[in-house]
Amino acid sequence: AFLHGTHTFSKNIKVGENQETYTRVGCFPSEKVSRRLSWLNMWHFRWRNWRLDIVWAITYFGLVSSLFPLCGIYDDYLQFNPSHNPLILIAWLSQSVIALFMQILAAGRCSLLFAILLSLVLILTTDLKMRTHVRIMWGLTHGLAHIAAALCCLLFVECATEWLIDEGIVKITSISVEVTTGETTALASSLYQEYMTHFSHMFVNVTPAFQGNLSETASMTMHDDFAKMPAFQQLHAQVYVGLIQFSNWINGIPLLQATLSLFDLPGRIAQRHSDLCATLCADGADCMLSHDPVKLVFISRTTMVTYASAIFLYFVVLAIPSAGAVFGTWLALTLNVFKAQYNEGFSSLRIEHWKNFLKLHINKNGDLEVFAIGLRRVPKQWVKDPEWDGVVQARTPKGKFGKEDDNARIPSWSWQRPSKWIPRKKSRKFTPEVIDFSLITKRPSAAAQYDVNHESIPESGYVPYQDPIRARTSSF
Repeated sequence: AFLHGTHTFSKNIKVGENQETYTRVGCFPSEKVSRRLSWLNMWHFRWRNWRLDIVWAITYFGLVSSLFPLCGIYDDYLQFNPSHNPLILIAWLSQSVIALFMQILAAGRCSLLFAILLSLVLILTTDLKMRTHVRIMWGLTHGLAHIAAALCCLLFVECATEWLIDEGIVKITSISVEVTTGETTALASSLYQEYMTHFSHMFVNVTPAFQGNLSETASMTMHDDFAKMPAFQQLHAQVYVGLIQFSNWINGIPLLQATLSLFDLPGRIAQRHSDLCATLCADGADCMLSHDPVKLVFISRTTMVTYASAIFLYFVVLAIPSAGAVFGTWLALTLNVFKAQYNEGFSSLRIEHWKNFLKLHINKNGDLEVFAIGLRRVPKQWVKDPEWDGVVQARTPKGKFGKEDDNARIPSWSWQRPSKWIPRKKSRKFTPEVIDFSLITKRPSAAAQYDVNHESIPESGYVPYQDPIRARTSSF
C-alpha cells in the first residue's frame, strides 16, 4: 500500500454516531514531511506514471490538430524578437498562445472538441471536497494550462521546421519529383539520393530481387503429374511455391530506399510543410493562424496524413513531459493549497516508506497498552539472518511444537531474532521506533463502579499516555 498524506486532514476529527470531537495531536509522518513529499509530484509524476504517456500524446495532438501548419511562424518570431531576447520571447510566446487559442474557439473543429472534452473531464475529476465554484474554476484552470502547454509544443515544432528550411539544413523542392525506381516520392534531400550519388559504387544495392532464379525454382517444383501426387506432397509443393512467391514480393520492395526514408523525417516534414503553405498562402493570403477552407480542399489527404504522422513523432517528445509536469504541478498545488486530492496525489507517488502499525500488550493489571510503531524507511534488499534461531519452530505445523525442545516452546514474539530475513544494509532509518503510546485501563467490575460517593466511571476507560523516555528506549 502507498503512503497517504497527513497534512490534508483537519485537526479536529468527528467520529461515531454521536459525532464526538477528537483533536489530532500527532501523526506519522509529520505534516512537514508529508507536505514536502507532496511537492515531488512536480517532477516525479511523469516517470512514475509512464502508462499515461499514450493518453497525453493523443490528447495534446488532438488539441492542436486543427492548427497545422503555422505558415510563416518563424518569420513572425524574427520580426517580433530579432535580438532573441528571452523576455521578448516570453511576450511573443504568450501573444501567440492567446492568438492560437482564440483561433481554436473561432474556427477549430477537432481541436475545439478535444478542448471541451478535456476541460469537462478535469472538472469532473477534481475533488468533491472542494466547493462547487472553486472546483469548477480550478478544473478550468487545469484545462487551460494543458491547452497552453500543447500550443507551446506546437509553436516550437513549427518554428523548428521553418528554421530548418530557412537555414538550408534540409533541402526542399517546389514540386515533388516522382522517382522511377518505386512508387515512393523521393525529395532532393532524401538520404537515398545521397547514397546513390556518393556510396552506391562501393556497395552492392540490396534492393534488386532474384526473380529469375526463384521463378525457375518454382517451375521446377511443379511437375506435370502434379495431380497424381499424394495429397501430402501436393500440400508441400503448394506451400513451397507460396514461400517462393512471398520471397519474390519481399525482394521486389526497394528496401534500402524505404529504410533510409524513415530516417529522413526532417526532410519529409519540411517538404510537406512547404507544399501545404504554398497552397494555403497562394495569392498572398494570410495563412499563419487561419486557413481558407476552400484551399484546404485542394490538398490531398495523403499529403496531410503523411505530414501529420511525421510531425507527430517529434511533437509527442515535447508533449508527454509537458503534460506530466502540468498534471503533477496541479496535484502538488491542490494538495498544499486546497488540502484536496490526497488519494490521487499520493497514489501517484507510490511511496512505500513511512510504514506504521499498532502493537497491543495486556499488562499484569489487565490494562491494554497500545504502542504505535513507525518505520521511516522500508528496506528493499534482504539477506538471510545467519543467527536466526527459529528453525525448529518454522518446521513444525502451526499450533504444534513437534519435538520436546526448549526453543520450540518459546513463543515467536519473545525470540531475540524472530525474523529469518534481515536488511542487507544496516541503517538507523530501518529501525522501528515508538511514535506514540496509549493506555486503556481495565474496565472496573460492577461492585467497584458503585464505590466511593457512587461516582460513575466512564465505560471507555481511555487514558492517553505519553512517555518520551520509554518511547526512546523501547525496542521491538
